Amino acid sequence: MNDVDELIKRELARESAELEDLLKPADGMVGMAVDAFKGSMGVWVWLIAAVNLIAAGFMFWCGYQFWVAADVDARMYWGIWFVVTTVIGTALKYWSWMEMNRTSLHKEISRLELAVIALKHTAERKVGEV
Repeated sequence: MNDVDELIKRELARESAELEDLLKPADGMVGMAVDAFKGSMGVWVWLIAAVNLIAAGFMFWCGYQFWVAADVDARMYWGIWFVVTTVIGTALKYWSWMEMNRTSLHKEISRLELAVIALKHTAERKVGEV
């Protein structure tokens, strides 16, 4: 019976070590961003980042066209497009930050679940000893 208990303890320790590697805390903001790209919505994060980069390029181009425009009508046209692309970029960036927050929150909930399971096993073991 002792051999089975030791085998179970070793297996639980191995699984716990694997989970700890998966759930290690992020290294600040960069770690959170990397986790968002690796998370369950990683494909969407990559897509949004690409669209955001294109929108930023278009925004700078519109800003340049605004400054070199010769008449008021052209300045209005390029100024409106500059504002529109700025709003689009802001909305995409906001979505990216929300996804980073969701991924971080999911990891924290997983850590809490592991802590509750560990406490449950500890309590069951103590009850079994009594």
